[in-house]
Amino acid sequence: RLQQGRGKISAAYHEAFGKFQPTIKAGNWADAHALLDQMKSIVPAEDTEWRAVSRKQQFTLLVAKGEDNEAIKLGESILTYEKQNSGSANSLVWVITHAENPSAALFKFAETCAKQANEATRGNHPHILENLARLHFRQGNRSEAIQCQEQAIDRATSPDEEKRLRDGLAAYQKGQLPTP
Repeated sequence: RLQQGRGKISAAYHEAFGKFQPTIKAGNWADAHALLDQMKSIVPAEDTEWRAVSRKQQFTLLVAKGEDNEAIKLGESILTYEKQNSGSANSLVWVITHAENPSAALFKFAETCAKQANEATRGNHPHILENLARLHFRQGNRSEAIQCQEQAIDRATSPDEEKRLRDGLAAYQKGQLPTP
């Protein structure tokens, strides 16, 4: 029964999510919290997959607001709950490395997440390596960023992905942060 309702959950969730990111970018925290509450209310309590997605959106909001300690606590909870899910750890890295001004504490937490994700995939996942490259670059480690990005290129799974990764490499080589 729950599976049949997933399409409706997905559509309603994505509609709210479509408003969530622009609201965060605008710094409208009250509306962002309301949208997060709306997303949480859409998902049945027993649907752990969608609940996990909602928790990652809450993490995004906390990082954007600069509530680093709360973000890290929630992130640690996500990592513990989804220990075998390299994608979850990688998505936390993505949020931090795409934030405007992450703190040193957030970067340190991102390192933990990236290490967990990269170890889980034995260093073979191009998206994880790409985020690890971005993390290194954001921390001022340009040569490590270039090395990780080259590894990501070697593991690309499609010509489009390889092109995007090569564009990122070119940006790092110029000393620039690739545009998302």
